[in-house]
Parts: sequence; C-alpha cells; structure tokens
Amino acid sequence: MTNTKKYNELVEKIKELEYWQEIERRRADLDAGNGKVMTLEQVIKTMQKKKAKSEGIELQ
Repeated sequence: MTNTKKYNELVEKIKELEYWQEIERRRADLDAGNGKVMTLEQVIKTMQKKKAKSEGIELQ
C-alpha cells in the first residue's frame, strides 16, 4: 500500500470520526434542552420567513 493511499484512508477515517463527533455533540445539546427538532416542512417554513424578513416582507 502506498503512502498516498494510506494518507487518504486516514483522512477519510478522520472525516468520518469528526462527523460522528458532531452528531454526538448535537445529541448532547438536544438532551440538555439546548436544541430544537423540526420536521423538514417546519425548516422550510422557517427559512422562507427568514428570507422574506431579510427582504423586508413580513409573513404570518
């Protein structure tokens, strides 16, 4: 196995571990009451409201 291939495999493993670490951090935040779980529909509506507000439009 070449050094480049080993390096790339290590980089991928590090990225995977960072991903799972971020998932764990977010889970811990939710467990501590420091987060909000939304459905995709809720996220879309929230983003539409934020976009409209940034454009000076107020949505209900």
